[in-house]
Amino acid sequence: MSDIPLKPREISRVISYNLRRARSEHGWTQEQAAERLHEELGGGWKMRTTLSNAEAYHGARVRRFDPEEIFVFSVVFDRPISWFFVPPPRGELDLDVDTAVQLLDRATHLGEQIENRIPELDRDERGHEMVSAVMVRQGIRRREWRERQAQELARQKKLRDHFNEAADVQGGP
Repeated sequence: MSDIPLKPREISRVISYNLRRARSEHGWTQEQAAERLHEELGGGWKMRTTLSNAEAYHGARVRRFDPEEIFVFSVVFDRPISWFFVPPPRGELDLDVDTAVQLLDRATHLGEQIENRIPELDRDERGHEMVSAVMVRQGIRRREWRERQAQELARQKKLRDHFNEAADVQGGP
């Protein structure tokens, strides 16, 4: 991991890129996406121009996002929160390699930390209710939940291994 600090502007550019990508993958116009965001966030997302500004990741002015907005993006576009922090493929956004690696490392680390905290939450009655409610909401049984956790951890390990190999090829520390 690089000692170079991440720049908030670069993080916002990646979120903007992924916001546009999520909208595109749903086949929604800016107006349709803005309407859905408005339903969840309120008046600040009613106008299409607001979404247009949020998706402007190449301009001199890049919009910053607050945590509530990123959470709502996750809900509206049915993506994990960490998905919005994953850097785009090379050539899509002019990020330097250090920034891209740091963002990807943090995004995969976030998923890992959440998976590690699920058993911690499940220890008391309130936590058990939360975990059970999520399982019911997602229509899965406990065995399937554990299988999904194992698959996600395996996917994250594979991704980390891939980037470690790439770093070795690059001759990094």
